Amino acid sequence: MPPILLRRKSWSGQVVGQRKDGSTFPGWLNINIVEPVEGVLNDTNTTYVGVLTDIAEKQEAEQKLHHLAYFDTLTQIPNRYSFMLRLEADIHLASRQSSALALLFIDLDNFKWTNDSFGHEAGDLLLIEIANRLKARLRKSDTVYRIGGDEFTVIVSSYMDNDSLVQLAEDLVGTIGRTFYVDEHKIKPGASIGISTFPGDAANAHELIKRADSAMFQAKEQGRGQVCFFSSHLEQQRQRDQMIIEGLKEAIQEDELDLHYQPKVMLRPDGFEVIGAEALLRWHRDGEVVSTPDRFIPIAEQSNLICELGYWVIDKSCRQIAEWKEQSLGPLTIAVNLSPRQFKDSQLCDYLDSCLQKYQIQPGELELEITESAVIEDIQGSIKTLTRLQSMGISIAMDDFGTGYSSLGYLKQLPIEVLKIDRSFISTIPNPDDNDAIVKAIFSMANALGLEVVAEGIENQQQLEFLVANNCQVGQGYYFSQPLPVKQFKHWLTAQARPLLSKA
Repeated sequence: MPPILLRRKSWSGQVVGQRKDGSTFPGWLNINIVEPVEGVLNDTNTTYVGVLTDIAEKQEAEQKLHHLAYFDTLTQIPNRYSFMLRLEADIHLASRQSSALALLFIDLDNFKWTNDSFGHEAGDLLLIEIANRLKARLRKSDTVYRIGGDEFTVIVSSYMDNDSLVQLAEDLVGTIGRTFYVDEHKIKPGASIGISTFPGDAANAHELIKRADSAMFQAKEQGRGQVCFFSSHLEQQRQRDQMIIEGLKEAIQEDELDLHYQPKVMLRPDGFEVIGAEALLRWHRDGEVVSTPDRFIPIAEQSNLICELGYWVIDKSCRQIAEWKEQSLGPLTIAVNLSPRQFKDSQLCDYLDSCLQKYQIQPGELELEITESAVIEDIQGSIKTLTRLQSMGISIAMDDFGTGYSSLGYLKQLPIEVLKIDRSFISTIPNPDDNDAIVKAIFSMANALGLEVVAEGIENQQQLEFLVANNCQVGQGYYFSQPLPVKQFKHWLTAQARPLLSKA
């Protein structure tokens, strides 16, 4: 008899029970001593009463709760909570042993596009496949975690040097990037990876995660599908970028944003006629430039803030078109740049439709400029979006033409009306080199496809004469005017003393 039972008169604990058929089960046994009944003669026997409870279902429920707490329900790999516990423990161990460890922060590229294009079920299947691929590639000493929607981390507890980390990360990028099939759909996934190390980059888990995340964003900025180590310079840059983002959010609320308009003119041998303008975003505070567009727009492009800015520009431009018509300065076309992220935004068409109705915008009065990179990732989806925009009476221009893919095959498929030749080609003409031949070839191709050509960046008379001689229809650049605030644009327009032509 256990001595504790004699002292405490009771005992309880987990045991293994056996059923009649010989099978066993986990049980919980409670034993109590029944004292002899006072007054009963010769009652000197000690009686023990035990109650055995089958706890198999309870244990199974506890195991399920434990699994839910520590593992991701979709991919069945350890979750964020497990990750934090393990990272803290590994850092503590590495600190005691004066060893190093590395953290790889993995973010899938264009995962939202996969969900939007093929549905969330396909996205879930892809996440499961990615988790399995990562587990199969890693060593037993390394562990992969899913810490967010399309974010994974890998703790590398031992490694030889940074080159070995790069090799591992690049292998993971390649593993993730293998083609994946969902039903009849072919998906080409991708990933960007940021790397931080302990104790070189951080002194604790929070800093290590933050810096690996920062390195991952830098990898995306380098073109996606890249691997990047954390650096202090990178961290400072990220902090400055974050200040820009917060400042832009405030600028929208505080009315610090404005549009400048650069004229677009119809080129003719005997002069030019104004047909519209390109709307260009500016950020001023108390009359001073806070940040230039080439600085703040790429930063905004990294987040959905670019969509908010883009919709602000669209609304402001449509309002301006309506005001100019009321002032008998129109009809004028205003061209608005559309970012790749906004082009893929599900609200784009509905928002544009509401603006067109709100300001009574007529066909041809609003033009959207898109880049080749915005449409090339999903040609069929791009064609669908562009066709809908055209049906709403919006003109579509291919911006910066000649600097991207420039495939005649896809260009013939896209429902566009205008090609804008990038300023890098215009800046060197006239000059008997390849650029002149390229520009002439673009004119010839555009003419064959029935597209209007706009040359941007015209700065001198020689460039203008070359373009006119080669039948370029529309020009834009400092030769005519720099981008102007709306009041100055109106004065410039009035000073031209020429009749204004619509695009029709």
